Amino acid sequence: MTSRSRKSQLWLGFGGLLVALLLAGVFTLGSLDLPFEPGQPNEVVILYALSTFIVAALLVFGLILTRSLLRLWAERRAKQLGARFKTKMVFGAMAISLLPVIFLFIVSYALLNRTLLRWFPRPLEIATEESHKLLDDLVRNERERLLATASEARLY
Repeated sequence: MTSRSRKSQLWLGFGGLLVALLLAGVFTLGSLDLPFEPGQPNEVVILYALSTFIVAALLVFGLILTRSLLRLWAERRAKQLGARFKTKMVFGAMAISLLPVIFLFIVSYALLNRTLLRWFPRPLEIATEESHKLLDDLVRNERERLLATASEARLY
C-alpha cells in the first residue's frame, strides 16, 4: 500500500468519523426538549427579517451557481484547456459547500417535527375520536328517525 492511498484512507476515515459525530450531535439536539417561542414582538420581527435575508441570499447564490455551471458546461463542450480540471474543482467545492447545508436541513427538519408535535399533539388520534363521535351521533339520529317513521307506518 502506498503512502498516498494510506493518507487518503486516513482522511476518508477521519471524514466518516466526523460525519458520524455530527449526526450523533444532531440527533442528540433533536431529542432535547428546548422549545423556541418568540415572546416579544421584536423577536418575531427579527426572526422574520433573518428568514427573509436567508431566502434572498439563497436566491442570489443559486443564480450565481447556475450561471457558473452554465459557463463551465459551455467550456467543457468547447473543449477548452483546463475545463476538466475546473469541473473537478467546481464540483469539489460544491460538495464541500453542500455538506453544511445538508446538516442544517437535518437539524431544521428535526426542529420542525418537534415543534409540530408540540403544537398539534396526537392529531390523528384526535381526528379519529372526533370522527367516531360524529358517526355515532349520525347513527343515533338516523335510527331515531327510522323508528319514528316505522311507528307512523304501523298506525296507518
